[in-house]
Amino acid sequence: MFFSRDRKSLCSLNGTWRFETESREEKGEQRFARDLDDSPWRTMRIPVNWHLGGLEDYHGRVWFRRRFRMGKGGTEYATLRFNGVDYICRAWLNDRYLGSHEGYFAPFEFNVSGILEDDNLLAVEVDSPWEKPEDWPNRKRIIKGVYGHHDCRPGGMSEEGQRWNTGGIWNSVELIFTGQVKVDSVMVLQDLEGSSARLRPSVLLRNLGKPVEAEISMRVGGCGFRADAGSVRRRVRMGHGTKRVDLGLTLDRARLWWQWDQGEQNLYLFDLEVRVDGETSDRVQGRFGVRRLTLDRGWNWRINGRRFFPRGTNVIHTQWLSEMDRRRYERDLRMVRECNVNFIRVHAHVEREELYEVADEMGILVWQDFPLQWSYDNGVVKRALPMMEEMIRTFFNHPSIVVWCCHNEPQEFNLRELDVALYRFARRLDPTRHVHLASEFREHPYPGWYYGDYHMYIGLPGSPCPTEFGAQALMNLGSMRRTFAPQDLWPPNWSKWA
Repeated sequence: MFFSRDRKSLCSLNGTWRFETESREEKGEQRFARDLDDSPWRTMRIPVNWHLGGLEDYHGRVWFRRRFRMGKGGTEYATLRFNGVDYICRAWLNDRYLGSHEGYFAPFEFNVSGILEDDNLLAVEVDSPWEKPEDWPNRKRIIKGVYGHHDCRPGGMSEEGQRWNTGGIWNSVELIFTGQVKVDSVMVLQDLEGSSARLRPSVLLRNLGKPVEAEISMRVGGCGFRADAGSVRRRVRMGHGTKRVDLGLTLDRARLWWQWDQGEQNLYLFDLEVRVDGETSDRVQGRFGVRRLTLDRGWNWRINGRRFFPRGTNVIHTQWLSEMDRRRYERDLRMVRECNVNFIRVHAHVEREELYEVADEMGILVWQDFPLQWSYDNGVVKRALPMMEEMIRTFFNHPSIVVWCCHNEPQEFNLRELDVALYRFARRLDPTRHVHLASEFREHPYPGWYYGDYHMYIGLPGSPCPTEFGAQALMNLGSMRRTFAPQDLWPPNWSKWA
């Protein structure tokens, strides 16, 4: 989950890292070792998807190393945080193995208390492989959605569609310094009761040391308007590891969040502090909105009790998340609003945190897909479930997100097993939102594009809520040059353009 913290508690590790590919690895070489001479290695500015950082069209393992100095003070309790690595990451600090993580979109952390020294060496192995020929394309195992396989990717839907790999340390890396007890996540559940909102924040705490007693206090105010829900305090006994603590507050005369064509985008700010032995151990701030969205069996949508008509579009802002930022998302969503659209579907992938922040502020509803595109081996379910939990926990507090969808265009064998498991798990994690089993082929009318003639629309009843339709259009020239190989641009290679 993404929070605001005092900058004094953060140390950025962004900047120039050294890197080398597995093809240059010497036999018996320990690339995590502090005494390894990495001066011949190439350099890359992190964060970046490696395709944009000088390692074009590469798939497989890449080693990254970063040396940094730390002062002796304030390092008793420290956490190493990666805000996004694509796809499998293993990390070492000062020759100590920290652990691993699989997935491309979620932040993850390692406790490095007691490992930091004056001079430090952080080594990271990132593996972003191709699917094996025996798995491609109907039994895929890598959970990257349209970033791994899609007809709009460079190379199309053939095996060449795996080219121009999205691997890399694409988001920031930082050290977080706290006291013994830190905040892992805050999920603000809510119930509207007349003009009031009953808030039920669920706080996940992590004790980095020995058993201890901690005091939690939380206050809620308005973003840009006066509002005070008062505060709540609780004392908890913490063993080593994590503990969930449930709080409760009431917002009188709550200001509701609406999409842009229905009302204002009111947002609230929570301020959560954890104290141990009278001293601040951790303090975080985050935003949320108060709204109720319902969807009945007839696919009638209502926000805060008012029925509305969803006017949506699918979005894939880029193939490389490191090149996106708040300014580009603001530009894209301004164009969405200018098209009179009030709903976007983040199509079979997960975006950066900044997209959802901008959607909250601009009043754009979000249908959020889990990153599954077409067919997968059902055995991936054990690895997919933790990623589903990461997606829901990371983006839970965004009022713009109103739908979780488990899979895009699955085959029947996935619908019966993989998608049912994800659906049940998501419903249990988030009872406040609509969970859609899958965006199926029958929801996607494409006459005049993949088949038939566009006049067939006249005879189409369609599904209650088509989640894809229409025709693709050529992008602008700059985007085409980034997406297509030079030999496919001119003369036009119609097999790639179409």
